[in-house]
Amino acid sequence: MKRIRRYSSSLWNRIWAGVIWMWQRLPLIIILTAVVCVALWFYNFSWSGFGAYTDPTGDYTPVKTLWDWLGLLIIPVFLALGGIWINVSVRQIERERDEKHAETERKIADDRLKEQTLQTYFDRTSDMLLKNQFNDSAVREQAKVVARARTLTVLRGLEGERKSALIRFLSEANLITDDESPAIDLTFADMHNTDLSGVQLRHLTLIGAILTGANLLLVDLEGADLSSADLTGVNLEMANLSEAEFQGASLIGANFEFATLKETNLSANLTGAKITSEQLAHAILDEHTILPDGTHWKSTADPSQDTSQ
Repeated sequence: MKRIRRYSSSLWNRIWAGVIWMWQRLPLIIILTAVVCVALWFYNFSWSGFGAYTDPTGDYTPVKTLWDWLGLLIIPVFLALGGIWINVSVRQIERERDEKHAETERKIADDRLKEQTLQTYFDRTSDMLLKNQFNDSAVREQAKVVARARTLTVLRGLEGERKSALIRFLSEANLITDDESPAIDLTFADMHNTDLSGVQLRHLTLIGAILTGANLLLVDLEGADLSSADLTGVNLEMANLSEAEFQGASLIGANFEFATLKETNLSANLTGAKITSEQLAHAILDEHTILPDGTHWKSTADPSQDTSQ
């Protein structure tokens, strides 16, 4: 019974919707009906040219056929369709232009926001330095917690170029490279696609950091701890990696050309890395080391074997 009622209600709603649709278009229907009636009425008059007639010279003109009507209407129809097409094309072009303009405005606004964020970070960190908060034993620990949280948050919101500026600032201010206890801890920091070429990062702690695609050309990472860090595709060409820790790190596809690996812990994944057997001979390897060819290092392996790719 309920199903019948629902069906009846749905049917009534459809009928009512159809009535409303017809009522909204009633003026147009009336105009079209009037045009058709007038056109048919004109067929009764020979002077109208629609009906059959004989001119004064005796020539007979038959009634207008469908093809005659098509011949008369084809040009106006094409003109109307052409006008509609032009109108639609113009609107499409304007819409695409507005979308591009809006996208450009969004990019500009985003760029300004990132620049403002970076400048605010510089100002606040500089203020902490000037107030000697990182050395004041009374507030040092609180200052370090606040600075770390702020640094990690800002790094996640910046792109490569501004990330690089931030890290260079921290390095030059000696806030991240203190041997004993750095003012700002960069553990698990997001530093992907960062250009740090030539930066002094000795004894830096970057455990679990994200450095995928970073450029560390000529960087000094002596004694740095990058355990469990993601350095996929990183460029370490001519870098000083002496005594650095890469235990559990991902160094897939990394470039070690001319890098110094004296006592470097490479208990890491080196699949596809650009590294020579001579460099590996100076590094610390263990059973967890995955060589460039994808095999695990073995202590009985010949250290002179060529593992470069």
